[in-house]
Amino acid sequence: MQEYQKDLNKNDQKFADTSVKYPEEINFSKNTDISYRWFYKSYNSNTSEIQAILQYTTQHSIYSNIADVLIGIGITEMHHAKKLGDLIISLGGELNSMQDYIGIGVKIGNSWQEAVKLNIEGEHAAIKEYNHILRSLQFCKESEEKKYCIDLVNKLIADEKLHIKILENLLKVKSGVR
Repeated sequence: MQEYQKDLNKNDQKFADTSVKYPEEINFSKNTDISYRWFYKSYNSNTSEIQAILQYTTQHSIYSNIADVLIGIGITEMHHAKKLGDLIISLGGELNSMQDYIGIGVKIGNSWQEAVKLNIEGEHAAIKEYNHILRSLQFCKESEEKKYCIDLVNKLIADEKLHIKILENLLKVKSGVR
């Protein structure tokens, strides 16, 4: 188990923005005005962490020349999905009632370049959704829960922005553009 954790930490060094930390876990109050529904789309939809995990891991199997990057980002997306799932449950939501993964919108691409471009689009869509959540949170009363949610969403945005940089750089380097 410790070896597995070391591998995850190595992954975080490369594919997660380590300058922005996950917030410390808190106990959520039943009286919070934050809705778990705000986080469902980011967890499981055509622009979600679950969709990203499926897309990156499928592409990993197809495009061996960039497989290490695809699986590295995919593992970071798994961390994101876990954090969002934990948050939804902490806010009183359920995950088992929304687990319809059929038609989730996994896009493979006809070449590794197209796959990378699709992933960049997906990362931008995720950031857009996270910014939507941040706008919703601004109307909530000040609380420990609000601070936690804002900090978590900002961490997820930071990682998604890093993914975009990594993917854009991958297109330049592998295509011979300097």
